[in-house]
Amino acid sequence: VEVDPAKYAPFRMGSADPNLGPLIVFVNPKSGGNQGEHVLEEFKELLSPQQIFNLSEGGPKPGLLAVSDGALNFHPCRVLACGGDGTPGWILSVMDELGFKNEPPVAVLPLGTGNDISRVLGFGPGYKGEPLAAILDDLSNAKVVDFDRWTLQVGGANKRRMNNYFTLGVDTEILLRFHEAREKNPEKFHNRELNKMYYMKYSVEEFIKDTRSKVPEVRTYCKLIANGMEVPIPSDALGLVILNIGSYGGGATMWGAPKGFDAQSFSDGKLEVGYVKGTAHMAEIQSGVSKTVPLVQCTEVELSVSRDIAMQVDGEPWLEKVPEGGPCLVRITHLKTNPVYHIAGRKYR
Repeated sequence: VEVDPAKYAPFRMGSADPNLGPLIVFVNPKSGGNQGEHVLEEFKELLSPQQIFNLSEGGPKPGLLAVSDGALNFHPCRVLACGGDGTPGWILSVMDELGFKNEPPVAVLPLGTGNDISRVLGFGPGYKGEPLAAILDDLSNAKVVDFDRWTLQVGGANKRRMNNYFTLGVDTEILLRFHEAREKNPEKFHNRELNKMYYMKYSVEEFIKDTRSKVPEVRTYCKLIANGMEVPIPSDALGLVILNIGSYGGGATMWGAPKGFDAQSFSDGKLEVGYVKGTAHMAEIQSGVSKTVPLVQCTEVELSVSRDIAMQVDGEPWLEKVPEGGPCLVRITHLKTNPVYHIAGRKYR
């Protein structure tokens, strides 16, 4: 890679603006097929190897400690998370665990399949091999904004972080099947477009199940409490969606701008709660002709779940088994805000 020193000087150690600091790059080499490996090597040439960290070698912790002092204060810097939606969340979670007193702003280079955080922050639906110089230009034009993050407590399990969304029910069943197939045969899920084809396959199969009336109504096994008040769940709800951001499942706009509700924002300390009516409804949402049915906006959510059901947070699904004597309690509360880079005016589906 031919490097123009003047072009990359604002991001390099030793020549960056002392108030902004250099760009610290974390790359998940497993993301995006071989894209992660390519990005890792190219950034080493564009910047400096001391600024680039391979997340497969000890995770984010070594890199974060390298740009902080012994008192857990960050030296001025900017962070670029290169990977899927889980990568910026991973970096932010390790910052939480280490207890830093100040935290640098985080930008995203999307290498995953859904890339919902990248979409809402204006960095695009997915990296397609563009010159990394263009990514740095985007970063130069981005502004720092606050990004809400949430604590998710499911039953007696350890608390998790939630950055994007939490769902349960019909659409989550599809995601769980996709996830299990990918874990079993990772070699079949090696690029973004192929992954979408597999996801469509499981969606069609779930649609057939849905039309045969085998999907339980959410209200039969789940009670919704928002800000301490119970919210009735209609009989046609087959899946529940709790949103922090305006992009879901690879670009679907789940909330939109329903009458009687505030505009959605990832900086307002509020969650949007809605529901889907089944796989046909989800297909309409994915195609942009429909939205979730809105239920409530709130600052805290509690669910009481009385049956085993698929759940997911930020694209990571699991089958939650209700303990003997039940129910399983799910609680989502505001954790904090973190600074992130945002390019205003860009919207992606």
